[in-house]
Amino acid sequence: MNITSSSTTLVKSGAGVMHVTNINSLGTVASTVAIYDSLTASGTKIATINSLSIAGPQIYDVAFSTGLCVVTTGTIAPDITVSYR
Repeated sequence: MNITSSSTTLVKSGAGVMHVTNINSLGTVASTVAIYDSLTASGTKIATINSLSIAGPQIYDVAFSTGLCVVTTGTIAPDITVSYR
């Protein structure tokens, strides 16, 4: 799934495996990507990526049980792609 705005995005409900989060282009001013095992922007955090300075693929291969929720922030949000199964 491709995400290009500052938003809270439910990528998948239910169990699965987050394979990779690719930072396609960096965001600006306070840009981060927070990834949760949840249906909302709370609960068990899987990862936090500083999308001001880290670009390219971030490989995780981590299981989630409740859902995969991604929160992107920034004055200009990063362009990211989340791959899961």
